[in-house]
Amino acid sequence: MGMKAGSMQLTFFSIPDPVTEDFWGYVSEHLKKGIFRPCAPEDTVSYGFVSWEDLFDLSFSDGYQKANYLAFQFRLDQKKIPSMIVKQKLQEAISAYKSEKGHLPSKKIRSLLKESVEEALFKSTLPCPSGFEVVWHPVTKRLILGTTSSKLIEAFLEHFERTFRLHPVPLYHVQLALSMETLPSRIKDSLSLIVSPSSHRAFQEGRFLGYEFLTWLWFKSDQRENSLPVYLGDRIVLSRPDDGRERIICTTQNHSLKEAYTALGEGKMVEEAQWIVHRRDNEYIFSLDASLWMMKGVRTPSQPSMSKDGDPEGRFLERMFFIEELRDVFESLYQEFLMLRFDGRWHDDVLPAMEEWKRSKMS
Repeated sequence: MGMKAGSMQLTFFSIPDPVTEDFWGYVSEHLKKGIFRPCAPEDTVSYGFVSWEDLFDLSFSDGYQKANYLAFQFRLDQKKIPSMIVKQKLQEAISAYKSEKGHLPSKKIRSLLKESVEEALFKSTLPCPSGFEVVWHPVTKRLILGTTSSKLIEAFLEHFERTFRLHPVPLYHVQLALSMETLPSRIKDSLSLIVSPSSHRAFQEGRFLGYEFLTWLWFKSDQRENSLPVYLGDRIVLSRPDDGRERIICTTQNHSLKEAYTALGEGKMVEEAQWIVHRRDNEYIFSLDASLWMMKGVRTPSQPSMSKDGDPEGRFLERMFFIEELRDVFESLYQEFLMLRFDGRWHDDVLPAMEEWKRSKMS
């Protein structure tokens, strides 16, 4: 379920400008360097870049430039052999060894037999292909991946960084805040004093921002005078920021939020929730967790030009318009939160109002 699916999975990065005066020439050169190469018989995995329209097109016949965007797919082929098959073939190899030698193999010989069995199986096994869409917008310096799979993301980043010599920055809570051009420097400085962006623990140490933002968003959307274009959807998950093991999961469509409000009173906060966004005549639905990095189950408006008979580039640009419109709403709300969070109004006005909201919901 990538960017072309009805329900999208999206992960966001910022990406530095390459050192070149000819961006598209640079792209053409490096994209071809990283093109997908099929698995050889002895390989267990292969990966690389392929066409946006067709996961099996290695020639980029549909091109990779769509208006101001660079669009392609990352393909990962992997040979997978069920453990029971390996066990069966190993037993057969051991039986054959015993018949020939008159005794069972030693531990070392057994290990060699297993390696030989696995090698033979891999050579005769067809790889299983998978992949996802990639969109690079050099104007905004944004890189969007059509997946939330950590395994696929890790494989892509390793290949992309080795090929392009560029290092995308994951836009989770802290890094997203620091990437905002209109966020005042004083707030970025205050945030950097709390969580060092360069620390390997920044992702975990900054999760409190995600918890606080999502809880604040629920509070704001629950007000009668709500002026935000965001509403709580059908699912909400609450836990403690310092210990997420005890989680309360509520499906709001079928149940009341009494259990969720009780969890708030016990000190839990929003870890993940589904949200509904209205922008002009467009409605969006997506799920977001406290990392603020990935949008899951993203559903955008359905338009006639999105049909299969429409122009491929037109479909692409319309889909990107929807993604960017939704992202603009989300980032503007996050910036509004940050402006409050690192201001005296947070402790003087916002937190007391949220405490009163909690009490009113529990009474």
